[in-house]
Amino acid sequence: TKKRGKFELAEKGTLFLDEIGDMNLKTQAKILRVLQEKHFQRIGSDRIIGVDVRVIAATNKNLEDEIAKGNFRKELFYRLNVLPIRVPSFRERIEDLGILVDVFFDEYSQKSGGPKKIISQSALELLSEYSWPGNVRELKNLIERLTIMVQKDIIEVEDLPVIYHPQKKDPVSLSLTDIFQIKDLKEAQIVFEKEFIRHKLQQNDNDIDKTAKNIGVNLNYLKKQLEKL
Repeated sequence: TKKRGKFELAEKGTLFLDEIGDMNLKTQAKILRVLQEKHFQRIGSDRIIGVDVRVIAATNKNLEDEIAKGNFRKELFYRLNVLPIRVPSFRERIEDLGILVDVFFDEYSQKSGGPKKIISQSALELLSEYSWPGNVRELKNLIERLTIMVQKDIIEVEDLPVIYHPQKKDPVSLSLTDIFQIKDLKEAQIVFEKEFIRHKLQQNDNDIDKTAKNIGVNLNYLKKQLEKL
């Protein structure tokens, strides 16, 4: 069966390449060739197909740094960087926080079929003081986590993870010594799993999907564990 690729499907239109900085060097070479020569061949075919496509690429990485590290092709960077558009970080437009929180709660409410949660003004003000290194994606992941973990309809300050409390140190973190003090094996396993998941979530900016992949479990399993723990 003939399979049309993304460039062919986008003929006379626009092709959006997201997270271009994560593309491997082999694929970068293929993309560069198409952009330079304006044609390509389908896999398994000897037919040359011309292409006329507008390309928009996005990345959250500094591509010039990636070029210096050998992770990104300089020629492809120059091909894509004809008209650079800088999107300000979430921290630079923190006034959008309330709107985005409402949008994401609405989205997850529709997905779960449950009531839409809201956030208190004090909790919103606390979130506005956070630096948001993970940008809007981190906020979206936080809202998903709150939707899953918090049973009540109004999110208060105490419902926010410790990382969003700038003046607090994490009181939940346990050492191995603490865990070894537990006498019951089953209880120790539960405590360890809870600590392990909490730590991995923090490492991955509360991105549940990314955490599931990193620790080698199914996304639905991780969500169930979050609810249970």
